[in-house]
Amino acid sequence: MGCLKSSFLSILIFASTARVKHTFHSLLILNYFPFFDSVKKMRVSTMSLICRGFDANKTAYDVVTFNTMLHGLFLACRFAEGLKLFKDMQAQQLTPDLLTYNTILKGLCMNKQIAEAFSFLHVMEEKGVNPDTTTYSIIIYGLCKDGKLGIARNLFNSLPSKEEAKYLLKEMERNVCAPDSVTYNVCIQGLLKRKLLAEAKAFLDEMHRRGFSPDATTVSLFLENEGFR
Repeated sequence: MGCLKSSFLSILIFASTARVKHTFHSLLILNYFPFFDSVKKMRVSTMSLICRGFDANKTAYDVVTFNTMLHGLFLACRFAEGLKLFKDMQAQQLTPDLLTYNTILKGLCMNKQIAEAFSFLHVMEEKGVNPDTTTYSIIIYGLCKDGKLGIARNLFNSLPSKEEAKYLLKEMERNVCAPDSVTYNVCIQGLLKRKLLAEAKAFLDEMHRRGFSPDATTVSLFLENEGFR
């Protein structure tokens, strides 16, 4: 029942945000194809009616359900409602997991609420939820887009392991958005400071293939590390 409930909520949210392709795919999975024309016309407000129906039947929410709803609200840029839903989740004494925090962090960064994102980062650490590469990629991308390059560099350089530093750009592209010139430069500089020359060169090549150029600091660090030799 929990899986079906979460899937149906996801369908409602995708439909309300005009993500017809996702709705269509979800309906095929759940064998709801005959109802596609009706479902795709629904609005996010419909989700509230469904939720009230679950409450009336005393159906308990779980973390998966809340994560699905949070994801849909942030996709629809309904940031205030997403944060309110997070408070509702806590009020029901459910423990947010890593996906919950990463979803909220991504929503906050999308809304350029970088200070709030950092606060959530500290909260999740205090709650014993360790950030992963996805977490860092979300925050660093948000910092770069907000022009806070110094903080982004410091955060990159504070990554616990070299492996996380190496894979951060790939994770950023997979979970957030394709890196731009600024994010490439910040991350390449971080790799060079860690003496990961081979990885830095690989990202430099990829950067060039995408039509971006290294900035003066990146070039200087390559020369200092004999990266072009």
